[in-house]
Amino acid sequence: MDMNGPDRRQDQDIREAAHEWRTAVSRPGVSEEELARFEAWQEADELHKDAYERAETVWDALGSLRSTDLDDDFLKPSWRERLPGCFFAWSSTGKTFRLRTIAAASVILVGLAAITMTLMTEKPAPDIVGPTMTRLASQAGEIRTVMLADGSAVTLGAKTEIAVTISDAARDVHLIAGAALFSVAEDADRPFVVRAGELTATAVGTEFDVRNNGGVARVAVTEGVVEVRYPLIRHGKDTAMSDRRLLRAGQRVAATGLDGLRSTESVPVGSIGAWRANRLRYSGASLAELVADARRHSGQTIVIEDAARELVGQKVTAFFDGSDIDGMLATLPDILPVVVDQTDPTVTVIRPRADD
Repeated sequence: MDMNGPDRRQDQDIREAAHEWRTAVSRPGVSEEELARFEAWQEADELHKDAYERAETVWDALGSLRSTDLDDDFLKPSWRERLPGCFFAWSSTGKTFRLRTIAAASVILVGLAAITMTLMTEKPAPDIVGPTMTRLASQAGEIRTVMLADGSAVTLGAKTEIAVTISDAARDVHLIAGAALFSVAEDADRPFVVRAGELTATAVGTEFDVRNNGGVARVAVTEGVVEVRYPLIRHGKDTAMSDRRLLRAGQRVAATGLDGLRSTESVPVGSIGAWRANRLRYSGASLAELVADARRHSGQTIVIEDAARELVGQKVTAFFDGSDIDGMLATLPDILPVVVDQTDPTVTVIRPRADD
């Protein structure tokens, strides 16, 4: 299929039409006749419905964003923005977007459709590749520290795997799974970038902890400043834009595919990276994260039964000894409505506790 030919042109036309319809039906006093034409357009093709739903998602996201949450490139004026004049006006608090006119809205909506499609088609490759790539890994229960070619140090948590690419132009790390604490050698010309799933953490010279575990990515900073980016999620859907946070020492943030980037939280600096001493501290963690850590530190096969999936998202605040995972498992029924079944010596099964 030629994505530069008629199919791509048709896809763009549908996206632009969706944004135009979104503007039209949002006007006060929209006529019944126009609403009927809109319904007919949606019913004509499933692609129309999908495109309109994405348009709603994008504009819902824009209405709740602060200027600091958007990528700098998104805020730079392009020819599409300069042509009709200034489309966006910041509110008096500087926290949300407001459209100056409906006419301007329709033009910027078309521009956003093109921006959205560009962002969707230009996502980076999921894997780090290149002749200088090095893979590093630790075993179950093992904590190891490795010096990188640029002078940075990385401490790998239990059963953690990373791929490192260091060149004259860039320093990139892919945290495939597990936890890692980075002490970054300062180099303003080569930012140090760590990717954990869809999350990206960028620093020049600092120390920070990144975790990619149980469907949750986390970043916590002990020193310096780290920029964290994650796809902007609204109502469980990717808007094809990026959300971001600037973290300083004593701050952390988490992200999931359902929630997107959560609010920044404060955390004692001394507790960051406590896993290096086998101290597993949790504050608002999920059962899935606890179980993922238990697997990494013990090497055991631990399964969450399908019937307990609704408990996976329940938040836990607790402290465990990473060298005593059996003790951790024995404690779970005291803090969550679960049963830990170790009848089979080869596998531990976590299931929901039956009502009394």
